[in-house]
Amino acid sequence: MSVRYAPDALTITIEDEGRGFDPDGALATHDPEALMASGRGIFIIRGYMDEVAWELGGRRIRMVKKLT
Repeated sequence: MSVRYAPDALTITIEDEGRGFDPDGALATHDPEALMASGRGIFIIRGYMDEVAWELGGRRIRMVKKLT
């Protein structure tokens, strides 16, 4: 995990060694009820972060929160 702070943004990057997942498939629904069954974290991340990038086949996520 890495965290970078700049006056205009906070960037958090998290990576694991697992098999990853299909970010496009997991993010296809915007239905809160469907996400409560699986994907609550994705729903929360989308709600709070200004930018989200999935990399390495879903093994890494980079999240940016703008501070200005």
